[in-house]
Amino acid sequence: MAATSEAIKAGIWSAFKIRLYEMPVHLYFLTWLPNLILQTLFYTLIALFAGGPTMAQFALVGNIVRLAALPTCIQTTYHLVADREEGYLTYLVTTPVNLAALLLGRSIFFSMEAILTVFIAAAILLPLAGILPTVAGFMLFSVVLAVICNSLSGLGLLVGSIVFRTRYDMVITSLVPQFLTIFCGVMIPLSMFPKWVARAVSFVPLTNGLAAVRNLLTGDLAGNAGLIAAELAVGTAYWILGFFILYCSVQYGRVRGSLERF
Repeated sequence: MAATSEAIKAGIWSAFKIRLYEMPVHLYFLTWLPNLILQTLFYTLIALFAGGPTMAQFALVGNIVRLAALPTCIQTTYHLVADREEGYLTYLVTTPVNLAALLLGRSIFFSMEAILTVFIAAAILLPLAGILPTVAGFMLFSVVLAVICNSLSGLGLLVGSIVFRTRYDMVITSLVPQFLTIFCGVMIPLSMFPKWVARAVSFVPLTNGLAAVRNLLTGDLAGNAGLIAAELAVGTAYWILGFFILYCSVQYGRVRGSLERF
């Protein structure tokens, strides 16, 4: 238990140091965060001109929550790929470290960044659309957002475990936010898709959690337990599957001496 706890702490600390090197605090607030807020406004204006105020409000909420995918899903994949490219993965898998706990620690930090980003964007943009959640609604929103971040981190691990030994890792990874935007109820209501598409994307992270967030922000505090549980179950499944594929790929690479090669 102590070793697992230390591995989680090491994951949090290493992710913090790497992220701070990549994105210093002043650049986060002066460039990165304004860029995300303006991007959200851009998509909202497109929805406004295409479908009117109702569709704009729908897109605004969806794109604010979608911001959580960038620090969680994308960073989880990116750092896994970087570990292999820079030679760190060899040490991680050949030393007696709990790799799952280390990856969990990283995801905790990325989730903290995601929650901060979403909270700031929501505080600025939701009042502009006349959405003022109650205190209880906001607290439940925080819980659901944490669950969404967990499931998106699981998605990042799954994608990373598949692409981290290919030459097209970041090209494939960059498609994930676009897929989430189109199919998971961010910009387009699921009711506009064929029923089989709506059923399929219910097994994709973000879909159920975003539906629960929409209910909470409109004052519907009851009846969301099923959506939250579904999001948690989907995220857990992605974590397990992602680590299983990563483990198999690493073992294959160790046996063939090809862990650092494509």
